[in-house]
Amino acid sequence: MKAIILFISTVILSTCSNNTKKLELSTLFEKELKVISINNSDVSDLDLTLMLQNNEKSITGFAGCNRFFGTYSIDGNAVAFSKVGATKIYCSDARISENEKLFLNSLSKVSSYKPTKSESIELLNEKNKVLITLKY
Repeated sequence: MKAIILFISTVILSTCSNNTKKLELSTLFEKELKVISINNSDVSDLDLTLMLQNNEKSITGFAGCNRFFGTYSIDGNAVAFSKVGATKIYCSDARISENEKLFLNSLSKVSSYKPTKSESIELLNEKNKVLITLKY
């Protein structure tokens, strides 16, 4: 009888447990990540992207009007982007231009990341505020 109760308890507990795997940022190397929000504002229609390049520890992507580049470092869940620069193509759309500036400025404030259950990753500042959400 004790064995049956133990078995049922184990099944119930395993069913209730969180089955999401911990996502390592390194599994996303060389994959184009889509920016879906900046400061909780939806920008999924702007086709902004970010790619982590493993060999050079560099980032590249599209910020709205311009391509950007920079470097990154990862230590556990801590991540930092530095030396971020971009091409200087004129952007006539005010919304795109403002979101591009916000995106590039937000990258420099990122201090950690957190995976979500919806195949996305949140980039957080030092106060754990979500700055950028990426879809992989």
